[in-house]
Amino acid sequence: MLAAVLVSLRPQQWVKNLFVFGGLVFGQRLFTPSVWPACGAFVIFCALSGAIYLVNDVADRDNDRLHPKKRERPIAAGRLPVGVALGVAVALVAGGLVAAAWLSTGVLLVAVAYVVLLTAYSAWLKHVVIVDVLAVAVGFVLRALAGTLAIDVAISGWLLICTVLIALFLALRGAARPDDRRRHRVDGDRVRALHDVAGDRREVPHAAAAGHAAVRAVWHLSLSLSALPPAARRQPVRALPPRPGAARQHGVLDRRGAADHLRHARGVVE
Repeated sequence: MLAAVLVSLRPQQWVKNLFVFGGLVFGQRLFTPSVWPACGAFVIFCALSGAIYLVNDVADRDNDRLHPKKRERPIAAGRLPVGVALGVAVALVAGGLVAAAWLSTGVLLVAVAYVVLLTAYSAWLKHVVIVDVLAVAVGFVLRALAGTLAIDVAISGWLLICTVLIALFLALRGAARPDDRRRHRVDGDRVRALHDVAGDRREVPHAAAAGHAAVRAVWHLSLSLSALPPAARRQPVRALPPRPGAARQHGVLDRRGAADHLRHARGVVE
């Protein structure tokens, strides 16, 4: 039964929780004691996400039994009782929130928001076109935000932008998986709505390519900025001082241009 619980927690999906280390990397605290609270935040979000997977499998067990692959999931196959799954989920959520409160109040608030978001996603948001992708992207942003709060560092604009773009890119790629297309094959209304929103389907690959390019550009730019010393990143932008005689030269050019324009106008009239 322990193996069935572990499979239902989806450990292969825990890689998504690596976003909590974004503040640690871009805040240049990777080789400092801040690693430990960041690792704690990672474990917390693994527990919370695993609990939501358990609840989702319990709610979808009847539909999963009709799916060629999902029917092999422990809850749908009957290898993991519903009562045990719900008990483990409650324990994981309670333990995760207690650990989050121990780290900081900010991490606790983000963890609560994360649980509420994923619960709403499993119950309703995943059936709403475009909103489902945005909800997944917000989940990644909450992970990154929790990581910065755990180590008490302010989240930078570059980290936020990079997280949002990468999250949207991953969410859009996940929404286009063949497994998802088979799952929604019978949901004609949703497919038609998605086509209406996307417009011409021939434009979708171009949009995906553009999104991928934007993600790579922001990612490399953020890495470059993170390599700069803090003092250099805080330098204000200063305007270049005017060159001596530039204003006088500019005035002479303006007068010459006006004279040429006047002569040209006279020639046209004559």
